[in-house]
Amino acid sequence: METNQNQSSQDQGKMQGFYAQPRAYLSRDKQYLTLVLPGNMLVRKHVNFFKAVMGLPFERQVREAEAS
Repeated sequence: METNQNQSSQDQGKMQGFYAQPRAYLSRDKQYLTLVLPGNMLVRKHVNFFKAVMGLPFERQVREAEAS
């Protein structure tokens, strides 16, 4: 039985992924979202990250050092 070298090299380039139902928590100051993925993997991102991904308008947060 012959194997196709091109097909096997294409299969290696595919990305693996998984479907998960993460738990999401908003910080008390309402600035960060924390996602808890399977295996207790934590992902903490600013809310503007999610707004930018969804194409929603957001105001850039000015740091204290920049404001002075």
